[in-house]
Amino acid sequence: MHHLYQVVSLLSSSVLFGILYGVNYDNLGYIVQNSNVVLSALITWGSWFISFSNFIPISLLVTVEIVRYGQGMKLNKDELCSSKGHFTEVQTSNLNE
Repeated sequence: MHHLYQVVSLLSSSVLFGILYGVNYDNLGYIVQNSNVVLSALITWGSWFISFSNFIPISLLVTVEIVRYGQGMKLNKDELCSSKGHFTEVQTSNLNE
């Protein structure tokens, strides 16, 4: 599902760039102008592919934080990690990493 979202984002961004580039071609004096709109869209597609490949679903981040919290709670109550009746106090969520 994540890859489908990435492909749809890439295609829609490339098409939108192609449309905006074609409409504003005469006003883009500050950019090296290429009259081939399709070629320009393909070139920018490559740079967007690199940028969009770093997408991380927000549900993955939430799940990782929940797991870290649960592991921290388990460490707090672990009797094998206690010393003289004092249990471990987890101060950070990435202690187990």
